Amino acid sequence: MAALASGLGLVYVNKPNRIYREQAPAEIPWADLPLLQQAEDDDVRDLMYGIFGGFGVQGFNLELVTYREESSVPKRSCVLFHLDARFPVLTVSPHSRLSLAQERDRNPFAQKYRVFGRDPDATKLVLDDHLRSWLMTVDLPVRLELGGASLLGHIPRAEADAWPVLLQTVFGFLIRIPDAAHFRYA
Repeated sequence: MAALASGLGLVYVNKPNRIYREQAPAEIPWADLPLLQQAEDDDVRDLMYGIFGGFGVQGFNLELVTYREESSVPKRSCVLFHLDARFPVLTVSPHSRLSLAQERDRNPFAQKYRVFGRDPDATKLVLDDHLRSWLMTVDLPVRLELGGASLLGHIPRAEADAWPVLLQTVFGFLIRIPDAAHFRYA
């Protein structure tokens, strides 16, 4: 993982330490995002951090005991971007078999993704037609969580060769968030 981090221009520290706490672009927002609310500092492994595409970013593996959304794969590979806005919590994730069976909307986006958000206006503002159509082209089964000043994308624990795709997918989502949403929540 250290070689991967170096290739991406990031610093690798494995676990959070004093140097990380001094140099990282921001703290991991444990209270802001649903996945991170189930984790603790000690669950982080293979931590890398730095700047990617002009945004502070951190990549890490989470070694959870259980993950309630996908209990068969509690170990997650995560990419966390830090933003200049404070968004309400919004999650976009591939359907499970059960959630797909319960989905009543037959449009293709609703058949591929399950969207949760407390603020329906924020959901409409962030997930505009352009972003929805881009998400339809994404093959990676990434779960995206936007909340507070962070965007988290995560998949079941990935090997080193899947990390660049995960990073690019989460960054792709980030740069496609409409300007109107950034202005609204800045």
